[in-house]
Amino acid sequence: MHFGIVADQNPLEHRVVLSPYGVEELVARGHQVTVEKGAGERARFSDADYQRCGATTAYSREEAWIRPDILLRLKPPVPEEVELMRDGQIFAGYIELPQITRQLREKYTKHNLTILALEEMLDERGRWPLLAPLSMICGRMLPQIAARYLETFEGGRGKLIMGVPGVAPCNISIIGAGLLGTTATQLFQAMGARVTILDRDHHQLERLASMSTGHLATLSASPGNINRVVRGSDVLILAIHSESGVCDKIIRREHLKTMDSRSLIIDASITQSGAAETSRPTDLRNPTYIVDDVVHYCVPNITATVARTASRAVASALVPYLLRFAEQPVDQALATYKEFDTGLICVEGSMRRKYEYLADNEE
Repeated sequence: MHFGIVADQNPLEHRVVLSPYGVEELVARGHQVTVEKGAGERARFSDADYQRCGATTAYSREEAWIRPDILLRLKPPVPEEVELMRDGQIFAGYIELPQITRQLREKYTKHNLTILALEEMLDERGRWPLLAPLSMICGRMLPQIAARYLETFEGGRGKLIMGVPGVAPCNISIIGAGLLGTTATQLFQAMGARVTILDRDHHQLERLASMSTGHLATLSASPGNINRVVRGSDVLILAIHSESGVCDKIIRREHLKTMDSRSLIIDASITQSGAAETSRPTDLRNPTYIVDDVVHYCVPNITATVARTASRAVASALVPYLLRFAEQPVDQALATYKEFDTGLICVEGSMRRKYEYLADNEE
């Protein structure tokens, strides 16, 4: 099968979906890989790196998009890019379904496209294998992000996360005890913060409590507990992942009025529309804004700031699935693997799942 890695035109997206090592694995199994010129440069992978691993370089955008059987990129194609594709092609990437417009869905249908949403792939054990690497990286980054935006000259409360003798450490509250929330909890504890984590899954809370090496409080994510915890938080992290694809707004505008001035909300659920009423997507150039004197950080592609690490981690998780997908027709992949049954949101122009929350505005 012919795989194609296409470049992202967004200047703030530096990640690439496959590193040269991922390409090497595909080529070793007899597959052809074409890489659009410069596709990996912002992650510090040169065209020569890909060529040494067996890839062919496409020097024009048109060639890169139309030749391969499966196009690969982290972010979905914009409508103008869909026009570069030929009928019946397959696209795989992190589609971020809440952001897909009616216009784009219509183009999927018009071109009989098959779309594999990597973030929707759910395995037999109830895990999201292609979200896991990014969740772990994001969880490890949140303490450094929180530390920065608590600083006085970043508009924050001017507090040090771990405190000092005679001054208490920060109160960090995390809602969601999945991989991202768990990873962040461990790092904040290592920094000496006072951490409270909330989740509806009591088993997850028991597991975290048994692993705890520092100050950790575990609570059920009930409305009453959320109200109480938000009130005393220096940093509130929303690390919720919804199987439906869109998060409930568990943090209301009135919650912000109970928080101290210049407290920080990091909404790591923003790719699923966010878990706070006041959340809206930001970007790495302008990552924060203020509502009711509470700082909000709502960047969807947090891991783009460590593009090389993120690219290699995604490739490591993705390549085994690409090999499986290439070995059989789409209908057989659907019947054989739960990951493809859940991840293939569109097959030959037909949307397989209906999402009421999909954007209806035109891009």
